[in-house]
Amino acid sequence: PTHGIPVPPVVADVWDGTTIVEPLKGSNEWYIITSGDELAWIATQANIATFSANLLITKDIDLGDKPWLVIGKGVYYNGSINGNHHTIRGLYLNPAAADVNCGLIGQTNNSLAFIRDLNLEGRMLINTKHTGSNADYGSLIGLNNAMGTIENCHSNVTIDIADNSDAAYIGGLCGRVKATHYISCSYSGTFTIAESAKVSSGWGGLIGTF
Repeated sequence: PTHGIPVPPVVADVWDGTTIVEPLKGSNEWYIITSGDELAWIATQANIATFSANLLITKDIDLGDKPWLVIGKGVYYNGSINGNHHTIRGLYLNPAAADVNCGLIGQTNNSLAFIRDLNLEGRMLINTKHTGSNADYGSLIGLNNAMGTIENCHSNVTIDIADNSDAAYIGGLCGRVKATHYISCSYSGTFTIAESAKVSSGWGGLIGTF
């Protein structure tokens, strides 16, 4: 009992931008994600080769406004994520010229996977010209090549496309989408395109292009 003494809110540990910690697995072999350190470990594994492990987020996560590693950078992340109604905040995305898929997740390609009940807060700054034939940017997923469903996912990530930069496809939630059902999702961030910036193929508040 608290005897009338207010209970302070639980404050998420803030990721320092470098530390990685291997998360524990639950009885169903899903990784239990409780911190930015653990989510960063997932990113490092997913960027080595196609990674299909599933994630259960059990706490709000603060990525500390440090440059994010991107889960599935140049390779597919093909697992599912149950956000459990938690928020990942402090997400900072700043793709380099060679980063042609950028988001919390770079790219996906699994029609049986899902992402649900996840909130995002943070910012994306696009201030370079990409070097690929396409570039797909979104706060949640850059290139969603295939996924079963994305449900009840909400982004309040500020997106700024700066002067003299470009992006082929950019969306508030997902940049380029194929073969996926979206259910009860939203984007509520500020989306700004500088006068001299270029969005060559498609952009949208929720999705850049199908």
